[in-house]
Amino acid sequence: MAKKRAYVYGTTDRDVTYKVFPPVVILEHGDKLEVVNTVAGFDAFLTVRAGVFEGGELNKKKVDRKDKFTTREAVAQEFTVVEYEVEVDGKKATGNSDPVIIIDP
Repeated sequence: MAKKRAYVYGTTDRDVTYKVFPPVVILEHGDKLEVVNTVAGFDAFLTVRAGVFEGGELNKKKVDRKDKFTTREAVAQEFTVVEYEVEVDGKKATGNSDPVIIIDP
């Protein structure tokens, strides 16, 4: 059982955009995902569908500004690819593509 991290951060190109790194997180059964919000001004909100973590879906679980949130343990028993979503200031954070969790038995 390991803890895998994903970081949420802001960039200031022309407009402020939000990103997650890494865009792909690989979890094994029993692993936990830790989301670290490095954005100073806003809370982040994590959404993951049911069937990924113990206790069901995470629907806009708050990750306080400059803080972190650790999920419950991953429960999938087989190779699974799941999208997860992080929002900051009403904007969806992106990676190289949309963020994805891969669960490997």
